[in-house]
Amino acid sequence: MSETVYACGFNGFQQLLPEGPPVLERLSRLPGVDRILDSTWSGLEYANSDMCQHRGYSSSARTHRYIWKTDEIRMTYASGRGVHLMDGSVWEVRGERWTQIAGEVYAGHSHFLALTLDGEVYAWGDTRFGQLGLDRPIGTEAITHPEVITALQGLRMLDIACGSFHSVVLAETGDIYTFGWNKHGQLGLGDTQDPEVDLGGPQLVNFPAGGEVNVQSIACGTHHTVVLDDAHRVWATGWGKWGQCGEKRSQSTFHPLLLPSTASAGALHIRCGPWCTFVRVSDKQKGE
Repeated sequence: MSETVYACGFNGFQQLLPEGPPVLERLSRLPGVDRILDSTWSGLEYANSDMCQHRGYSSSARTHRYIWKTDEIRMTYASGRGVHLMDGSVWEVRGERWTQIAGEVYAGHSHFLALTLDGEVYAWGDTRFGQLGLDRPIGTEAITHPEVITALQGLRMLDIACGSFHSVVLAETGDIYTFGWNKHGQLGLGDTQDPEVDLGGPQLVNFPAGGEVNVQSIACGTHHTVVLDDAHRVWATGWGKWGQCGEKRSQSTFHPLLLPSTASAGALHIRCGPWCTFVRVSDKQKGE
């Protein structure tokens, strides 16, 4: 089954589509690209025929050190994207034994989320915008050690994602919960939500009327959120100045909107750069 990668958003450095316009307002095919590996605001790293290629890629990753219990673990940090701790897992000392407690960690601009093997979510870092989802006032002192998000306990989480100052989690029920900075509508909570109000507790996201939406995967850019449902459709909410939500908008979107071009395109995978969005599509399902 052949697959194709499409992208929309900021293309000012020709990093998405060579010789393309500075803004891709609609999903556009990226010729010769099989899979997106990484993306920054100025560059792209991708796979082509099982080989890692580089197209104008300039890494913004920095190295940090973080004390996890009694052990110092070296991690690579990149704003709004994944954090890799050695092999991608997180361990801690329990009694006299090392125990793996998390298999996935993500980073925002100044906060972290970790997903445990049991489906719990831990958070630590900056609290200014409520992006940790913890039961404490927004803007209090930064959290230096991981704390479980108690509001999510009782629900098994399958995935996590971080924007610069907001967070998204996916429950095994197919629902998503968001919290943090909402100035651009990146939480997807609707037009009635005061955009200047940051939400420190996880909130259930409701999709527009027209049938139940069962989410399969999530991704975040700097100020936008993208989700893929089990009908292979892609939804986006938040800041769309550069077309990263599927079309260029002067105003932010405060609830998830369906990207029409993916409604029957058989989307398989989504990924976000800071100001752009990628969708991997099955050509077979598209009927090409």
